[in-house]
Amino acid sequence: MSARQLGLIANDSKDGARELLDALVREFRRHPVQLHFDRRAGRLVGAEKCLAETELADICEMLIVLGGDGTILDVSHALGQKLRPLFGINIGTLGFLTTVGANEYARAVEAIVAGDYVLSERTRLKVELVRGGDVVHSGIVLNDAVASRGEISRLVRLTVRIGVVNPICPHVLTNRAVIVNDSTPISITPADASPDIVLTLDGRTSHRIESGDTIRIARDSQRLSLAMLPGVSFFDVLRQKLKWSGAAV
Repeated sequence: MSARQLGLIANDSKDGARELLDALVREFRRHPVQLHFDRRAGRLVGAEKCLAETELADICEMLIVLGGDGTILDVSHALGQKLRPLFGINIGTLGFLTTVGANEYARAVEAIVAGDYVLSERTRLKVELVRGGDVVHSGIVLNDAVASRGEISRLVRLTVRIGVVNPICPHVLTNRAVIVNDSTPISITPADASPDIVLTLDGRTSHRIESGDTIRIARDSQRLSLAMLPGVSFFDVLRQKLKWSGAAV
């Protein structure tokens, strides 16, 4: 049986990244797998050959990401349309997208080798900035697309065109969140008198919005698969990270 091809990606700016990566490599080498490294992980272990994220996606069936949620977002953006399942091991702070802590690396290795994990399919959004009828900027986001004020600290007024929305906690007067079906496109334009507005995609790229511009948001054709240990749900992660008490419902 041929060895499984796995990619290792590490945020080398995180404390403990080198030690965790060394431990993972030792653990994986007890099994019939072939490991490949991105440039940052390769520098940490002194690998002779390092690959870009898209090159890893060409040859690997899964990418193991060492870092926090920001690292997962970086990898998602770098992969573009060359998606592979991501297994996140958290050495960051919050870690809502990475569901395994660094102290569980051995359990993670066993699960990956045995194929004993579940995939959580996450919707991505395609965001386009339209100016004069032409798309001047476009990108794919996993987390958020934010239209916020620019250099002038003034109230931002936006016109939003959307289908049906359902309010979340409508009794909360100061922050009325809404939930929208992911098949519903959204169109956002700045009001004529609005000050400078900046569009930020996943906190990675930013674009200044001009008068008359339109932001178009729609569901992307591909979803990102996040690997999770069996028996661990996103609600378990929320309960742990937000320190909620009580049993899981």
